[in-house]
Amino acid sequence: MSVVLCLSLSAATRGAVIYVDADATSGGDNGTSWADAYTDLQSALTKPPVFGDEIWVAEGTYVPGTLRTDTFQLVLSIPVYGGFVGTESDESQRDWEANVTTLSGDIGTSGDTSDNAYHVVTAAASATLDGFTVSGGNANGSTPDDYGGGMVVDSVGSVAVANCTFSGNSAFWSGGGIVAASGAMMTVTDCTFLNNSAGQYGGGMCNDSAGLLVVTGSVFAGNTSGNDAGALYLYNIGSEVTDCVFLGNTAVNFAGAIVAYSSDIASGCLFSNNSATDGGAMALGIDTSIANCTFSANSASGKGGAIYTSYSWGSVVTNCTFSRNSAVGGGHAVYCYTVSAFDPVPTFTNCVLWDVSTPEVLNFGPESCYVNYSNVQGGYATGTGNIDADPLFVDAMGGDMRLQPGSPCIDAADGDLAPATDKDGNSRVDNLATTDTGVGAVTWADMGAYEFQAIDRTVSGNVTLTGALTDPASVTIRLMSSGVEGDSIVLSDATYSLDVLDGTYAAVLDLSSSPSLVFEVTSPSPNAIVVSGGDIVVEVTAEVVDLSTTYTITPSVDAGNGTIAPTTAQTVFAGASVMFVITPEAGNMVGDVLVDGVSVGTPTAYEFTAVAADHTIAVSFASPPAADDGGGCLAGAGGLATVAPLTLAFLLASLRRGRRA
Repeated sequence: MSVVLCLSLSAATRGAVIYVDADATSGGDNGTSWADAYTDLQSALTKPPVFGDEIWVAEGTYVPGTLRTDTFQLVLSIPVYGGFVGTESDESQRDWEANVTTLSGDIGTSGDTSDNAYHVVTAAASATLDGFTVSGGNANGSTPDDYGGGMVVDSVGSVAVANCTFSGNSAFWSGGGIVAASGAMMTVTDCTFLNNSAGQYGGGMCNDSAGLLVVTGSVFAGNTSGNDAGALYLYNIGSEVTDCVFLGNTAVNFAGAIVAYSSDIASGCLFSNNSATDGGAMALGIDTSIANCTFSANSASGKGGAIYTSYSWGSVVTNCTFSRNSAVGGGHAVYCYTVSAFDPVPTFTNCVLWDVSTPEVLNFGPESCYVNYSNVQGGYATGTGNIDADPLFVDAMGGDMRLQPGSPCIDAADGDLAPATDKDGNSRVDNLATTDTGVGAVTWADMGAYEFQAIDRTVSGNVTLTGALTDPASVTIRLMSSGVEGDSIVLSDATYSLDVLDGTYAAVLDLSSSPSLVFEVTSPSPNAIVVSGGDIVVEVTAEVVDLSTTYTITPSVDAGNGTIAPTTAQTVFAGASVMFVITPEAGNMVGDVLVDGVSVGTPTAYEFTAVAADHTIAVSFASPPAADDGGGCLAGAGGLATVAPLTLAFLLASLRRGRRA
């Protein structure tokens, strides 16, 4: 099921633009133009609404009033757009990333959250909020002022939120960033939820009995809950979460990222470095469907490093990849809890479960999870078509869980149950170099979230480099094709390593002389590299990289509190790249990372690219602050969990790595 909620206005019904600019202090303050813009957003919202009007808000910071109960109350069917510089004549000209437009709950003493507004924004039916940063809401009062610190969507339909950042909001009970409840229907598109918190449920967002929630292309990072669901709590029927990223969210009890209770769908999502007591990333309920998702480096101090399941009637997990997850109490990928022999259990199909150690799946009670056509480290008895073999990830430590040539997961899945496309949007490909061991009408679908796209060709001949290369022994030819970065063309004598990268220089490899050298071509499509004629010629574009100049990158780390990999100094050629992965020990977190003596925040991985000098990377670790203990979103009481906030620099760095994972 895919649902899009939208409001369309014809030219005949389109109303006026109402302008808001905090800097327009010398104008008429009537909202009729940028020069005469309202300087206060509340003035525009309280103007008698006319269907078809739009509110345009220029960059700056706006507060809802002076009382904690003051809020930006949106208006029926009126879209509110932020991200303008204050000169635009068309909505498409705005840039919400460059022109940050903040709706702030910090109405009292600056920096003192105790006197902040309970709810920064309150939704109205068919309203749109687009292009804002919403921050500083603190819903720590009594009901209804104990939920939805950033935004409340309650009993209203067709609310759209897009291109917004919810940062540093909190709630005593639920939905630090947003709460949606009582039949509310909303879409959340391309938004970021950063460092929000809730005492009980959904540090980033809580959906309690709402009619429909569709979340697409959004990022949840560093959100916390004092009870369940650090990022997103779904206590309703039929939520859809697609192409989202969940990084470094935490919960005191269940699910560092998501609690999904009933008939929810998650597809194409990335879960990394989330943590909780049980279910480091997720806790599953009834009829939940998860497909094409990756789970990496999530952790549980109890059970279920990635997923905890209980009473999970009809839930299915298909073509997902689990790597480097861990659980102190067992079930590094999955913990399956049942009470009686009649309890239904979830089914895992076409998955790769290859984490820190075994068992990958730990069952408690009389029933066991079903696992079929999956690669399970240590093996798994309950199911059909399972294997136990190194999946040959491209770079598991670096977060790239795509498959290398020769992976046993290639062409080994149940094609009838595999989604038509993989996490990258690639179609299923029959790798002719691999014997199909899968089943179904499509016997060549792969296990895991990524379909192997390369097509292997092996040809023989002697290599001769031609072109403007005066000393081929001292250079590496870096090829460019329409392939994916990291695909390789390798010569068997190891003199040359030909990697698919961006380049602008032409070169031709002539393999016509003798059959003494094997030339293996790995390419993602038949047309990526041209192979033609009896005297096989492979024609590409290339750049020449000087191998005579090298640089050294030296890592160092606190002893006894964590590791950095690689651990030793790395010597690299000019223009090369090298990734360092940082792993805290149990009970610790990354305290600071210094690159050449300058802090870059607290990433769990750092990549040096286009190296042109010597570098150092020094890592320190710290103990996380203690969290207080904390079901629906809208009732009860609980304490707030606290963790060291993730910086935006960490978030962006993680996304650069994570979007490929």
